[in-house]
Formats: sequence, C-alpha cells, structure tokens
Amino acid sequence: MKIILCQTVKSLGERGDVILVSDGYARNYLIPRCLAWEANEKNIRRLKEEKRKEGEKDEKVLRSAVTFASKLDKISCTITVKTGESEKIFGAVTSSDIREAL
Repeated sequence: MKIILCQTVKSLGERGDVILVSDGYARNYLIPRCLAWEANEKNIRRLKEEKRKEGEKDEKVLRSAVTFASKLDKISCTITVKTGESEKIFGAVTSSDIREAL
C-alpha cells in the first residue's frame, strides 16, 4: 500500500515521504497511530498544499532574517573596559554590558 508519512518514522523515512509498505503494516500500525495517511488523491493534494505553505513560511522567515541581519550590520558598539599592561582585559564582557551599551 502506498502511504504518506505524517511524521518521521525511523525505519521508513521523513515526514511527507510517499512510500510503499505492506497493507497490514499500514492498516494495523501506521494509519491508526496517525503516523501515515493512505496515498489517495485527496491526501496527495493535502501534502502538496502543506509543502507549499511550508515553503511560503520558510521564505518569510528568510526575508525577515536577511532584513534583521542588514540592520545588525549597521550597528556599531564600543565598550570600554580596563586592561592590563599586556592589553588583556580584566573580567569579561557580559550580555548585560552589551545590552547597556546598545
């Protein structure tokens, strides 16, 4: 029986894979546990729609990450700390120091 995996199954494949398994394994184990759907026209359309939505979501996240990265590139921050004779700092620059400087 042809099935579509709803979740990643270690021995079979990743979520969204269309695979062929024995009828009994599909009907008695995978489908009742919501690990797979039967690969009929309706479920294949459903899978394509989910993949399309995931792609759109990934593009949106990527665009916002690129926008945020370009904003971060423009930010400059200087933190003055005490140093020893060998130009090594005493202590550490912590996240709270950076937050205060920004």
